[in-house]
Amino acid sequence: MVVEAARKSTTADADAVPPAAPVSASSQKPRKSNYAHLALSERGYMLGELLGKGGFGQVNRVTNIATGEVWAVKMISKATFSTSKDTESMKLETELMKRVRGHPNVVELKDVFEDRAFYYIVMELCLGGELMDRIVDHQHFSEKVAAAYFRQMLQGVKHCHDNLVVHRDLKPENFLFDALGPAAVLKLTDFGLSCGIKSPDEIITEACGSAYYIAPEVFKRRFTKACDVWSCGIILYLMLSGTVPFGYEAEEEMQVYESIQRDTLKLESRVWNHVSASARELVCGLLEKDPAKRYTLEEALAHPWTMGEAASDSAIDRAVVKSMLAFNARNKFKKEALKLIASTLSAADVQKLRQQFHAIDTDNTGTITFQELRDATARAGADPAAVEALMKEMDTDGDGTINYSEFIVATTDRQLVQHQNNIWWAFCEYDTDGDGKISADELAAVLKESPEQVRKYMDEFDADHDGTIDYEEFMRMVLPKDLKYKISRF
Repeated sequence: MVVEAARKSTTADADAVPPAAPVSASSQKPRKSNYAHLALSERGYMLGELLGKGGFGQVNRVTNIATGEVWAVKMISKATFSTSKDTESMKLETELMKRVRGHPNVVELKDVFEDRAFYYIVMELCLGGELMDRIVDHQHFSEKVAAAYFRQMLQGVKHCHDNLVVHRDLKPENFLFDALGPAAVLKLTDFGLSCGIKSPDEIITEACGSAYYIAPEVFKRRFTKACDVWSCGIILYLMLSGTVPFGYEAEEEMQVYESIQRDTLKLESRVWNHVSASARELVCGLLEKDPAKRYTLEEALAHPWTMGEAASDSAIDRAVVKSMLAFNARNKFKKEALKLIASTLSAADVQKLRQQFHAIDTDNTGTITFQELRDATARAGADPAAVEALMKEMDTDGDGTINYSEFIVATTDRQLVQHQNNIWWAFCEYDTDGDGKISADELAAVLKESPEQVRKYMDEFDADHDGTIDYEEFMRMVLPKDLKYKISRF
C-alpha cells in the first residue's frame, strides 16, 4: 500500500477517541443500485447478489440474459480515479487480461465497458474458493495432489508468459478454483500488478509484488519474467512445509525484504525429512537466487515431480497443513484493516509520492544518491548526520542508493499516521454498533472467521484485556511498533 504524507494537526491527548468519523472518500462516491442495474441491463446482463466490496467499488454475480451464463462483474467507481494515468492503469489491466484469454488455468475476461459513473469488468465466476482453503479441506492432501495443483498453476503462468504478460504478484490467494467439486480447475487471477513485455527476455525495471513472494532480483529493479518462477517456488515451498523460506518470523515487511535478499535457502527442518527428494530438488531449482540458473517454467513443467511420476501419494502431515493455514490467515485482521485504510486514499496520493521520488532523483537515474537526498533535505534544514542515518535505513540492499521500491517501503507505514481520518473510517467499519469499541462478535461478522480465530486476534491486539479493541489498540495494530504518534481529533 502506497500513501502520501498529507500534513494534519495532532493533539496532545493520546487517549482521545474521535467523537465521529470524518467524511471519507468512499462516502462521496455515487450510488450504484438502480444506475448499475440500468447500465448492465442495456448491455444484456441481469445484476445478481453482492459477492464482495472494497474501496474500488464492488463485485456482483451477473447473468447473461441471452445465454443464461453466470459470471462476475466488478463495478469500479470513476470517483476513485483522479488522473488520466489511473484510468490508463485500469485499462492496461483489462488489455492484459484480453491478451491471456482462452486458457483453462487463467480466469477469463468476458466483457469490459463503461458509462459516465462506472467501469464494468465482466469475468469468469470462480466459486471454488482459494487454493489454501481447498488444501485445508482436502481429506487426503499428498504430494501427488500438490503436484496436480502446482502443474495447473505453472500452466496458467506459462500461458501468460507465452503471450508476453508477466504477472508479478503470484501468491496463493491469486489462484482460485472454478467450482467446489473434485474436478474443479485452478485458475490464475488478479492482473493488477501485471505488465506486458515486447520480447521474452525484456528487462523490467518497475519493482512491485507482495511480501514473501518477491524474487530477490526485483529489488535491484532489473529483472525478467523469471520473477514469476521464483514466486511459484515460494508457493510450492509453502504447500510442502507449511511455511515460507524467507522472512517467516519477520515483524515488518522491511525485514522480509532483507531476508529474501540476504538469507540462503534451507530445507533443514524435520518437515523436509518427509518430503520426497524429487520435490526438494524442484524447490531448490525454482528458488535459485540467480535467475540465469533458475528453472524455467518449461523445465518445471517437465519435472518428474510436477508430472506426478515422482510425487508421493502418502498424506502430508496435518501439522504441515495447519501451519500453512496459520501462515495464510496470520494477521488477516490487520491486513483487512490496512486494505480499508488504503481504499479511502485517492489515486492522487499515490501519484504525489511517485512525484516526490522523481523530484529528489534529479539526474533521472531511477535511484536516489546520498548527495541527492542531502540536497533535498537541506532545503528543509535537516541535520546532515540524521540524513546519513536515514539513507542507511532506507538503503536495504546496501548499494549506496535508494531505488523506488526502497523509497516506497520506507515511507509507507509511517505515513499512515498522517492519515488518521482514514484509519478512523476503517475502525468504524468494524465497530458496527458505533460504541467506540470492536467486540469479538463484530470482528467475526466482518471477517467471517471462526470463534477460535477471532479469539486469537483479540488476544493479540486487545492490550488492556477488556474483551474489546478500542481505537488506540486498533491504531497500534496497523502502525509500526517503533512509531510514536498522537491520536488526532477530527
